[in-house]
Amino acid sequence: MRGSRCVAATLATIGIGLFAGACGEDQTGPDGMVPPDPMSVEAPALAVYGAGDVGRAVPHACGGPAFREFDFWVGKWDVHNPSGAPIATSIISSEMDGCLVMEDFIGAGGFQGKSLSAYDRNTGDWHQTFVDNVIAGSFRLAGGLQDEAMVMSGSQPVFNFATQSVLQRDVTVFWTRLSEGRVRQRFETSFDGAPVSTTFDGTYVPRTVLDRATPTVFPFCQTLLPHFRQLDFWLGSWVVTAHGSELGRSEVRSDLNGCLIQEDFETAKGYRSRSYLYFDFVVERWLRTFADNLGTVIELSGELEGDAMIMTGEEIGPGGQARQVRVTIAPHQSGGVRQTWEDLRGQGSGGPALALAYTR
Repeated sequence: MRGSRCVAATLATIGIGLFAGACGEDQTGPDGMVPPDPMSVEAPALAVYGAGDVGRAVPHACGGPAFREFDFWVGKWDVHNPSGAPIATSIISSEMDGCLVMEDFIGAGGFQGKSLSAYDRNTGDWHQTFVDNVIAGSFRLAGGLQDEAMVMSGSQPVFNFATQSVLQRDVTVFWTRLSEGRVRQRFETSFDGAPVSTTFDGTYVPRTVLDRATPTVFPFCQTLLPHFRQLDFWLGSWVVTAHGSELGRSEVRSDLNGCLIQEDFETAKGYRSRSYLYFDFVVERWLRTFADNLGTVIELSGELEGDAMIMTGEEIGPGGQARQVRVTIAPHQSGGVRQTWEDLRGQGSGGPALALAYTR
């Protein structure tokens, strides 16, 4: 966590007062890229990016009732504090064939945050990743429906800018349906094991038209800490191929003042995936949430090693079988990018791999 003090000093310099309460021969192909390795469709952990199903239409996998549990939050909203004063607006949308619930929250003062919420069909859990435009309160949560309320929890170290110290934050978020179509969102938070307190309590009031504030332009993630720029080589529009065949198209873009990197991938037959990636400056690691329209959710974390971003995580497959996954994203000398997904077996040894070549 050596970078957190550096970050705090940088923020203090520009006058920001925040409290983060958030094996074969190598042969180059005609496009200059090394042909991807043969892919295996035997391992559930590698059933990503439409591998093995590129010629077949994707079924509507997210139509079951479990995927609809969070639809009560979908809509356009004014957000009020407990006193009834408006403090923000929020647009919650159902996307990617109903597999994702996406949030775009803008506070009255220009604070903006976006979240990706997805139901994992193999575990029965909901996951949410939230990223903001000053990277002060980003988090991951997991949970599910409890007595008609959506409840998700998470734990992570955060930096207290007031005391220049790192605290462990444990938070549980409740979304509860109210009368007249309203929704209450409440954060119950404990720092370093202290008693729980309410750190956010907002009522979402449905609106047809929103008067939205302009998000604050803040340079922290863009220019003040170089770690946030480590994946800039991946930004752009790409054709994605694997094992000599085109899988689909990818759009990788930067958002939220450079604090969020989002990939959207799609095949001609309707497979789609979305990834949220952000750099957590307290733990000095990149975090990635991958979700697709088959109901797959994978959370990974890692860091830059040389010029390659290497992240690991766990996928729970059908029947509850856990697979360790390693993902490597690296620039190629041709100007393209390689992304490789590996199923790790044993002591870090490589199992089946899916290698993706990104070209312009």
